[in-house]
Amino acid sequence: VCVIATYFGVVSGIVNFKKAFFYIIKYTEYFIIYFLTTQIISTRQQVKNLIIAFLITSVIVNIHGISLIGKVPRVYAPFDAPGAEAVLVGSEVGAGEANTYGGYLIIVISLLLSLFCYSELFATNFLYLFLMIFSLIPLAYTKSRASYFGFVPMVLTIIFLTEKKRTYILLGLLLLFALSPIVFPQATETVVERIKETFAGPVWSEEEAVILGFKVRELSALARIKSWRKALFEFIPKRPILGFGVTGVGLVDTQIPLIIGETGLLGLTIFLWLIFSIFKTSIDTFKTTQDTLLKSISLCVISSLVGLLFHSVGANTFIIIRIMEPFWFLCGLVSVIPTLQYKK
Repeated sequence: VCVIATYFGVVSGIVNFKKAFFYIIKYTEYFIIYFLTTQIISTRQQVKNLIIAFLITSVIVNIHGISLIGKVPRVYAPFDAPGAEAVLVGSEVGAGEANTYGGYLIIVISLLLSLFCYSELFATNFLYLFLMIFSLIPLAYTKSRASYFGFVPMVLTIIFLTEKKRTYILLGLLLLFALSPIVFPQATETVVERIKETFAGPVWSEEEAVILGFKVRELSALARIKSWRKALFEFIPKRPILGFGVTGVGLVDTQIPLIIGETGLLGLTIFLWLIFSIFKTSIDTFKTTQDTLLKSISLCVISSLVGLLFHSVGANTFIIIRIMEPFWFLCGLVSVIPTLQYKK
């Protein structure tokens, strides 16, 4: 759908072929990672080794993120360019792609929490809890409201689905909200102030929008609302079926409006089918597998997908390399879990 929509966009003179070509290659890369994962994995031990590598990588990334606290307005992932988010109105120079880092952390915390649910050893439980706290600190300092927005439903999904340690997670969540102002006062204040900014906005701007009775005045939040309005009142009326092609609508930092703008209602239908397919496969695997490691991974994919869908309200989450590469890798693991069980 991306290729066909972009072809018509190029023919119409709307889309730059060179730019669109590399974006489509980037989109395709995620599926290549998925297929590579499904073809390479043949044993449970390989899955275990890759999960360990995944977690070691997250520790390295978080060490980098924590090292930036107090040095930049918003922490970001390694190899990022400070100021990359400044293209959005109202963002801070030196922020890097903090929203992207937050989306990645949703996946990491989801995996850690899922592993915690089905771990029976005290040492590994302690390790997972420590790594979760180690991930929550940089998450707070991303100042990414989309990530905060995705974090809560991600955790609630795990609480709803897991048969084990539900009480512990609920208690931990309550303690997190109750004790974080005491244990991590600066991080808590950062999160609260960032959320308040949504409704305050800059003193020199009188622009605002009302969403569910709340007045939104912060400029980057308003930019997301404008994206939805464009999708409904500009993109669909002009090119409803296939959209304008990949890159044909420029920067749209909200996932669904971006899909509508680039690939139209047909692209949106295919995207929703893809999301449904991931949910169905992961839930079926979660219900049928008895292996605790494999069950944890399938729970992670379900919960992180919920979190990322909420995250995508404020970001084009499903086209971002740092989020989609680990996500599709985990989807690949879930897809091979049934074959691993048969081999056992």
